[in-house]
Amino acid sequence: MSEVPVTDIIGKLRNPRTEQIREGLVALCKATQKDEVRAQVREAGGIPLVIQALSHESGDIRQQALKVLCNLSFDDMNIQVIRELDGIGPIIGCLYQGAEHENVHMSRFSLRALCNLSIDDEAKAEIRELGGLRPIVEFCASEDVKAKRDALRSLCNLSIDAENKMEFRPIGGIPAVVSCLQSDDIEVVRYALACLINLSADEKNEEEIRQYKGLEAVLRCLRNEDVDTRRFALRLLCNLAINPENKHEIGRLRGLEDVFACLSVQDIELQCYALATLMHLCVDDRNNQAIRTLGLIESVINLLDADTVDEVKRYAVGALTIFCADDRNLSLFVQQNGFKAVSALVVTKDQRCRR
Repeated sequence: MSEVPVTDIIGKLRNPRTEQIREGLVALCKATQKDEVRAQVREAGGIPLVIQALSHESGDIRQQALKVLCNLSFDDMNIQVIRELDGIGPIIGCLYQGAEHENVHMSRFSLRALCNLSIDDEAKAEIRELGGLRPIVEFCASEDVKAKRDALRSLCNLSIDAENKMEFRPIGGIPAVVSCLQSDDIEVVRYALACLINLSADEKNEEEIRQYKGLEAVLRCLRNEDVDTRRFALRLLCNLAINPENKHEIGRLRGLEDVFACLSVQDIELQCYALATLMHLCVDDRNNQAIRTLGLIESVINLLDADTVDEVKRYAVGALTIFCADDRNLSLFVQQNGFKAVSALVVTKDQRCRR
């Protein structure tokens, strides 16, 4: 059977009969799974009709329109058109409606559409200005795991924007995202960590993350067997460890031991972020003492052997440079033949490592 032309499908959306509109939207949803059709719909003037369907009295029609917009918004030019046609407001409206009427499918498709749209920088700002951040944040507490994932994916994109970072605080966004670190769903945990990585670039957000027991939650994630989760957790901890109060609190929570354990995992990213985090933490006097107690200097020196990749060696040298600013650490460095290990690096091909 030959495919129905896009213009014929779009024509159904102009029909006043609900059944015809629904039939057109269902057909469009299937057709727009293909990249080339997404562009054809835009060129044929179909996007305004889909947006118009978001205001239809039928909840089923609104839901079908959201599904089509989810597909269309995978195209960058379509994102611009949807934004210019004021399509973001009606999508946020559908998100509110889905929550109010406990229509989880409408909520999911609203969140997915907003997630795709929020890749665009101007859309990030518009979603905030139209009051879209609050209802997305509220879905962090949803019992529906798929809706929670979609909400966090949206928040990951939105939290890149500097003003959105600040807006998270007054709407309770930070405790909402931190609470997701307790989830049994590994994807929810990863998206929450990714969102907090973005948010932690703001100093006041760093403080709120600590205030709402975020450090404890991140350290639990760092003990997870899933390597990707540990990577995200360590990246976040590295950001948080810049804050002086966080340095002390991480030490009090015995977080140094969790970071130290990552050095023995055969994963380049984990080892590099572990070393970077330790550089931040050792500035605190108590942490500096714990570094000696844990035998960290010897472990870092061991990372300078021939089998270690140059990227890890660079971080190891950086860490040792900071550690050895303390005379007691320098003494241990000498005892562990640290000079010999560092001197061997003069023949490495990595210029930054030689420096």
